[in-house]
Amino acid sequence: MKITYFILITLLVAVLCGCSKDEEATIKSVALDKAALSLTVNDTYQFVVSIIPSNLNATDFIWTTSNSNIVSVNEKGIIAAVSVGRATITVYTGDKKFKSSCTVDVAQIFATGISFNVKTIGLSVFQEYSLSYTISPSTATKKQLKWSSADSTIATVDNTGKVKAINIGTTNITIKTDNNLSDICTVTINPFTGKQISQDGKTCVVNVPIAGTLSTLLTTAEIASITDLTVLGNIDARDFKCMCTGISNLTVLDISRVIIQAYNGASETSSSTKYPANELPAGSGSGKLENIILPNSITSIGGGAFKSCSSLTSMDIPNSVTLIGDEAFYSCTSLTSLRLGNSVTSIGINAFAGCGYWKLYYSKSLTSIILPNSVISIGGGAFSSCIITSMIIPNSVTSIEGSTFSGCFTLTSVTIGKAVTSIGTEAFQNCSHLASISVYATNPPKVLSSNAFTSVNIYTCVLHVPIGTKNAYQAAPVWGDFKNIVEMAPD
Repeated sequence: MKITYFILITLLVAVLCGCSKDEEATIKSVALDKAALSLTVNDTYQFVVSIIPSNLNATDFIWTTSNSNIVSVNEKGIIAAVSVGRATITVYTGDKKFKSSCTVDVAQIFATGISFNVKTIGLSVFQEYSLSYTISPSTATKKQLKWSSADSTIATVDNTGKVKAINIGTTNITIKTDNNLSDICTVTINPFTGKQISQDGKTCVVNVPIAGTLSTLLTTAEIASITDLTVLGNIDARDFKCMCTGISNLTVLDISRVIIQAYNGASETSSSTKYPANELPAGSGSGKLENIILPNSITSIGGGAFKSCSSLTSMDIPNSVTLIGDEAFYSCTSLTSLRLGNSVTSIGINAFAGCGYWKLYYSKSLTSIILPNSVISIGGGAFSSCIITSMIIPNSVTSIEGSTFSGCFTLTSVTIGKAVTSIGTEAFQNCSHLASISVYATNPPKVLSSNAFTSVNIYTCVLHVPIGTKNAYQAAPVWGDFKNIVEMAPD
């Protein structure tokens, strides 16, 4: 019996002692070896976890990151810096009663050097070349680069390092990092010679060394298939005949790098036999031509140059042009974009008559034409039947000829400069939506015919005149017919 009691007491003591050891084995706290940590992109780090009591060997931890796109963590507590920013790494005990966190800041690896793999290249006009480079260190993550050309008229470069040869000459291409490290490659552009034809035969680049010989440089098959043509070298009226009547499918023409030579003789682009240098001759465009890029060397656009080019959609007239001839753009019914250079002084009779008219019913039309301050004379009917909504006649113009804006039924406002002294017959006839006329001349311009404003509603259209001139306009023929004459403050 005594033996039995002894055994029971021994077992009880053992149980009580075991319970005491389990209580002592419970984790009281957990801590990471770092409370804050700085890394660069692609770095890794393994945390060390300390627990209290320290004699325990716990491995059941849960790891989390506040942003895995910045810092990732695995089940062993190894973190990896993914991208620039800040993230918080937290470790939990298995029962999530205790935790510890570390703030991790990730920075970029900046480049310490950059260099082109080639320092000089030679290209011919129209060639392209992709520049390559080396950044140090190879692990650099801060690689935002800026490309530039010292002279984009000679060669251009895009944001991938592709260089395009534009004109003969030499220029430098620069690559620069966002911490201002840079290198330079010198590019020399040589003349383009010969001819290049695309595989489908539709795109052609050709150099014409002797004016008048374009037709001899193209085969019959090429003339029949070309739709996009770039011409370099020297051309005259005979070459325009080839381009715009011979190449019947031509839609895009780039002659920005040519020199237009004078020519005396029949070219069959018009009845003329004398064609001045640096002038676009009559018949410079065809019915299918949609876009043309002009050279900066031309000084005039001849009469009828683009007459009835019904597919022409845009025109940028260079600043070198001073004269636009009669009917130069007559009935260019698809024209939606027009820019006049800042040197134009003379606009011929019916120069832009009917421009954009067809597009009114189908899509965007030519609603605005800005006249440069260089314009001195505007021929009769110059903008008749144009689908424009407003017009400002600069102070350099002294007269508005007959029918200049006749039939512009979409015109709602017109400003007449202070130098205008006369307005011709039917100048604004059938401008039925004209709602505002601002005249800056202190002396009312002489209106040469009572039909100058036929179809303009004199009851609703507001006539704005300079301060102190209302009485003079009310007393002037035709002007006095307007029922709403309002004096306007000076500019």
